[in-house]
Amino acid sequence: METGEGHLQIILRGAQDVPLSYKILPCYGACLINKYVIMEIIWKRFRDTPYSVSDNGEVMNDINHLKLVPSINTAGYYTLHLRDGMYMIHQMVGEVFLGYKPNGRTLVVHHKDNNKLNNNVNNLEIITFRKNCSIERTIKSSSQYVGVSWCNTYKKWRAAIRIKGKLKFLGYHKEELDAHKAYQNALKELK
Repeated sequence: METGEGHLQIILRGAQDVPLSYKILPCYGACLINKYVIMEIIWKRFRDTPYSVSDNGEVMNDINHLKLVPSINTAGYYTLHLRDGMYMIHQMVGEVFLGYKPNGRTLVVHHKDNNKLNNNVNNLEIITFRKNCSIERTIKSSSQYVGVSWCNTYKKWRAAIRIKGKLKFLGYHKEELDAHKAYQNALKELK
């Protein structure tokens, strides 16, 4: 079966009637077999559903063996609407391959390269929600520090921290670094 861009995909039946896939990719450089590399795609069942998730972020219907086409939500993540609700694919991959358990905002599945569309298991990790918020993003902020923002009304730097879903105001500061120190002190008090 051709998958486009010169990739060939072979689907075989594996244990529990779950298809095994291999992508045969052109190889440029030192290759083992005739300038092609064979990469196994691992499929695992998602919860107690008729769907399987691959280690590269694809989802397949186990009944008709068709891959599902995801949509992109307003936050920029691939999502699928399944029978019992909407799922973000990176969380599905995290559950099946990394042991992630959905638990609100305590732990989250993070994209290491900050590309929300790259759901390969090697690009995902489970981290705390707070750490995920503090990781440098490509999105511009008014401050280089987490928990610090510029207030145009007072022409000062504002520091705030979110604790158990509630925003705690830490004050206005003339210097950005002072606002950052206020945030860091509040963070230390939590530990």
